[in-house]
Amino acid sequence: MNKQLTEKEIKRIQSMCFQNRAKSCAIAQTIIDACQMISCSTYAELTGKSNRTINYQADKLIGIKIDGRKYIAFPQ
Repeated sequence: MNKQLTEKEIKRIQSMCFQNRAKSCAIAQTIIDACQMISCSTYAELTGKSNRTINYQADKLIGIKIDGRKYIAFPQ
């Protein structure tokens, strides 16, 4: 996947996270909710595919990794 953020944007986000953690978490939660991020098992259930199939396809799907777990954006 191509890098979506510039170095300047990354530094700005990191700086904000260290300055105000509570607000940063609220912003992250809003982004996750707006992108309709769901777990792989929930995605598999909604699409009618097996968990194993979705886990193999997870790297190709749009989403994020948090603590080694992939959360997929439902509207692909």
